[in-house]
Amino acid sequence: MSRRRRKHARQHPIVAEASNTRAFEPGAGVLIGVVACFVLSGFAALLYQTAWMRQFSIVFGTSELAVATVLSAYMAGLALGATIGGRLVDRVTRPILVYGLLEAGVALSALAVPLLLALANLLYIGVLGDQPGPADASGLGQSFFYLVVAFVVLAIPTGCMGATLPMLTKYVVRSDAQIGPRIGLLYAMNTVGAVGGTVTAGFLLLPALGLSGTVWVGVAVNGLVFLIAATIARSIRPGESTRAKRVQAVEIERATGSAHRFNPIGPGWILPLMLLSGANTFAYEVLWTRLLGHILGGSIAAFATMLASFLGGIAIGSAIAARFATNRDRAITGFILAQAGIAATSIAIYESLHLLIPETLGLTGNVPLAIAILLPATLFVGATFPFAVRILARDERDAARSSARVYAWNTVGAIVGAAIAGFVLVPLLRYEGTIELAVTINVVLALAASILIMRKRYVAAIASAIFLAAVIFAYRPLLPEEILRTSPIADSREGEIRYYEVGRSATVLILEEDGYLNLRTNGLPEASTNLKGAPPYQHNQRLLSTLPVLARPDTRDMLIVGFGAGVAVEGVPPSVASIDVIELEPKVIDANRLIGPERQIDPLQDDRVHIIINDARSALALTAKRYDAIVSQPSHPWTAGASHLYTREFMALAKEHLNPGGIFLQWMNTQFLTESLLRSLCATLLDVYPYARIYQWQPEILFFLGSDEPLDIERTMARTGRPLRDDPLHYLEKGIGSVEDLLIALAMDQENIERFAAGSRLLTDNFNRMATESSVAMERNETLSFRSLVDLFVPYNPLLQDDSWIHNDFPVDLEFSYISER
Repeated sequence: MSRRRRKHARQHPIVAEASNTRAFEPGAGVLIGVVACFVLSGFAALLYQTAWMRQFSIVFGTSELAVATVLSAYMAGLALGATIGGRLVDRVTRPILVYGLLEAGVALSALAVPLLLALANLLYIGVLGDQPGPADASGLGQSFFYLVVAFVVLAIPTGCMGATLPMLTKYVVRSDAQIGPRIGLLYAMNTVGAVGGTVTAGFLLLPALGLSGTVWVGVAVNGLVFLIAATIARSIRPGESTRAKRVQAVEIERATGSAHRFNPIGPGWILPLMLLSGANTFAYEVLWTRLLGHILGGSIAAFATMLASFLGGIAIGSAIAARFATNRDRAITGFILAQAGIAATSIAIYESLHLLIPETLGLTGNVPLAIAILLPATLFVGATFPFAVRILARDERDAARSSARVYAWNTVGAIVGAAIAGFVLVPLLRYEGTIELAVTINVVLALAASILIMRKRYVAAIASAIFLAAVIFAYRPLLPEEILRTSPIADSREGEIRYYEVGRSATVLILEEDGYLNLRTNGLPEASTNLKGAPPYQHNQRLLSTLPVLARPDTRDMLIVGFGAGVAVEGVPPSVASIDVIELEPKVIDANRLIGPERQIDPLQDDRVHIIINDARSALALTAKRYDAIVSQPSHPWTAGASHLYTREFMALAKEHLNPGGIFLQWMNTQFLTESLLRSLCATLLDVYPYARIYQWQPEILFFLGSDEPLDIERTMARTGRPLRDDPLHYLEKGIGSVEDLLIALAMDQENIERFAAGSRLLTDNFNRMATESSVAMERNETLSFRSLVDLFVPYNPLLQDDSWIHNDFPVDLEFSYISER
């Protein structure tokens, strides 16, 4: 060292030590270990997020409001953790050890989440419960409760997650040139781990281990990270921590210095720009996943594929940008180009999406399509983070704090996006308006960055202004009609579009074809109804609400879960005095109001009908009202809004809201079931309701009946004539004119269901095989065809059994010639 430098070191020992700390580079092995920890950390985080979202949906329901508040609470914890970690990181002398302790904190607090959720459920029912009728999801008290409880339950684990990035940044960034590259590397590798967690949870862990098993895997991974981090911390030279402690004063002084004060033009503007960018990114995620759902379907595996593709693009983009974010000037240029790139690629993908629709729909074989659609724009999305951190950070001593601030602001933006994208923005603007607004925001961000962060970027500012003018005045995206007509399970794309709206939880479409109105949600066929003048036909859905009255003629109060096209409501006998209908998507009701004057029967004009917009489980949990019959007709058992309505817990919840002797009816289409799932559904019904029956009026449609009192429907009808004699015309219109018509539809009675379901696994919230197996079986053509269903049911049909009560203990003589003809 020269004499002058030695003299300066003696006069300014702290500053000298600050310079010397740059020499303490982590070795290659240590750096690899740190990066590996962050990969595993991202892996565990997405395991938790996947499992927690489904666990919360069990308590709060799957309404868009409930999902948005839980997701907002999750990200709020991340932002809070990043903020606190950024403020404290300058005082930390052993960041790797602290990082390991944070990971241990995630693991321990994750174990407490199920217990806290159970307590939250008790509090939820205690505070908001005992309402006179099913609760509507639009209430402010309910949404506020969702947000507060979700944040309290998730604050510790997500807070610990959010604080990890600044801790690792403090250790791995040791020079100014390393800020962008190494922070970009950490961010990219953490996202790579998140991709792995998403795929592993959706395709492997949830089907194999269920929700609690998936969480335990996350806990084990966090525990492994703690051990690795603790080992690395022990291997670091003790002197390094001592030196780091001596430069604390310099770091804190610099971190709170004049550079962080507001300036009209300066790097501090990158924070609000990243906030807006985070909100805009979430709008894109809602847009692309909704549109891709028409092609890939709405299963857990399909969503995992889309999310993994989205995160994969972010990881690759961050890794690429890290190589270029070596100084502030290059980072500003990179950020401007990234925002412009998001806009340009999003326009290109949206306008060409109809050309990419494959001949074979569904998830199988179309994973490359999801990647091709989501990857281009997300590459640029991922690039924004390392560029933003490099813009904000003055030097390596400010890197950890700056990374925490950028992460926190960007996550707050994502919270805003989660709160308004699916709930307000996309429903208000629809797909075509959303893409136009999102692209405009990206170009505005590019223009703002070129003007506000540094002076004399005239070329970038002019180019961004021209691009913005072109978007505002020339870009007019059209509705994605070809995508809207596409369905993963319906072949027909024909018919006139009579209604199209993007709702909070689903895209609702009505197509008119051959005198019928066909309603779809997210591309999935829900129901059809007749136009005035169309030929009459026997609609099995009308029997959904008729059968409970056949079983209990004195039924007065009925609950129907799912409105669809309102056909089940059409079939409610006049003797029923009150009909509550719970519908998740308000646009479904709007669509039915629009076509009401044109249909043969408008169920919304029935004075007995009361519509509740909510998730069925959430609505029922908050009311003390009881019914004589509950009809549950969710259509597609693998989707998020329906899969939790086939479990033992929901059936038990329904039973709690039935009067003594009340009827629970579950609709099911066997094209969604394997033999194993069918047996499990029967076993689940029997586990809740001691008395059960299965009826089959159409080849692939089954009605499951359950009650706490015996179901001797046919013999009671033969003795009393009820309810047929009460209103014979109504029942004749539904195809029921005699007891023989009911016996023809009887597929299994009590004794035969018990034999059929013996030894089968139950469907539960924790291990919901409907959600994980149904769509996979459909794509593999492993579900029950009509012929296989007939062969399966023949040994259990009491009509075909010589020793059954039908042939040996029936109170009247039956017309077997009529039965054989039918």
